[in-house]
Amino acid sequence: MAKHNVIDFSLTRDITENGVECLLIDIKTEIPKKFKYHLFTDVRQPTIEFMEKNLMAGLTEAKIYNKRIDISEYLERLYVFIDLPGIDKLYNQYTARKVY
Repeated sequence: MAKHNVIDFSLTRDITENGVECLLIDIKTEIPKKFKYHLFTDVRQPTIEFMEKNLMAGLTEAKIYNKRIDISEYLERLYVFIDLPGIDKLYNQYTARKVY
């Protein structure tokens, strides 16, 4: 996993071109790499609200207190792992599609 400082982030509810509700996350870090994904509900992330609450809490804490986060992409399996401070590792795996 690569560790990063959170410079800024946004969370937006969105609808994909196929009409599926998702959460659009865009994380800006100290490197130019783009961390922008559509996140989808699944067994680990049962609702958009659940994802939104955990991501908002963890990313806000990381940004305010300069805590590093880990982001790992496994896009061939449609997974992204976002390891955040204060959020149980059980909830760090997301079904995701990268947004280019």
